[in-house]
Amino acid sequence: MTFYNIRNFDRFIEVVNSCEGAVDAVSPEGRHYDLKTYAGQFAEMANLVAGGRIRRMEVEAASEEDAARLVRYMMAG
Repeated sequence: MTFYNIRNFDRFIEVVNSCEGAVDAVSPEGRHYDLKTYAGQFAEMANLVAGGRIRRMEVEAASEEDAARLVRYMMAG
C-alpha cells in the first residue's frame, strides 16, 4: 500500500511498532527496509523526508490486521 503526506513521522512509527508482524518500507528500487528497526527508520527517513514530511512511502505489512491498523492511522491522521 502507498501512503502519502505522512506529517507526523513519530506517530507513524508508534503505529508501526504496535503492529504484531513485520512492516517494511519498499524503496523504488524494490529494497525492503524494516520500519520496526532503527536502521530501517533512519534509512527510509533519509531517502523520503522532504520539508518535514514524507511525501510518498510504499509500505508492506505482514498481516491483514496490521495493514488495517496502518490504514486506520492514515485515515484518522
